[in-house]
Amino acid sequence: YIYPVTKRNEPNLGYKLTRLLYKPFLSKIYPNIGVTSEKLANVMVTVGLNGFDKPILENNDIRSY
Repeated sequence: YIYPVTKRNEPNLGYKLTRLLYKPFLSKIYPNIGVTSEKLANVMVTVGLNGFDKPILENNDIRSY
């Protein structure tokens, strides 16, 4: 799950519920469930400029970068 840090109009009820539950519950119960949009963007730029030792980055790779 990519948690959008910036507020937005969610397209459907599923997204609204996930956003509502992500920070207080889901991210604590399932710490590997997602990554914030800001963290993803920062890692994408850094990896694009410097490369990475794997061709595919998983959530754990992104969070620990």
